[in-house]
Amino acid sequence: MAKSKRTRKLEISALVRAEVYSRDTLYEGVCCAACGTTYALHIHHIVYRSKSGAGVPKNLVTLCNNCHDKAHGKIKGKHEIMSRIEQHMLYHYPDWDIDSDDLRYRKEK
Repeated sequence: MAKSKRTRKLEISALVRAEVYSRDTLYEGVCCAACGTTYALHIHHIVYRSKSGAGVPKNLVTLCNNCHDKAHGKIKGKHEIMSRIEQHMLYHYPDWDIDSDDLRYRKEK
């Protein structure tokens, strides 16, 4: 069965995944944007997919398991992690804003 246009927009393509990993790379390799570890990494939607967060580099960040759990509120520290993510994104995209429409999928009219 073919995927809907919305589902395709929320997914992370191989090209976008490579771009995010490239952006989030330091001398040691790809690392967590919040704590710097290079172990057990995930690409995290800053605006969640369930909230129509698009699979675009400005809405994606590399996080380790621990920071990913914090970002989702599964363990204490969500505010701190989100602050670090915001700093990271502003460093790479000076015009970045979590409330920006370009982070979300909008149905075309």
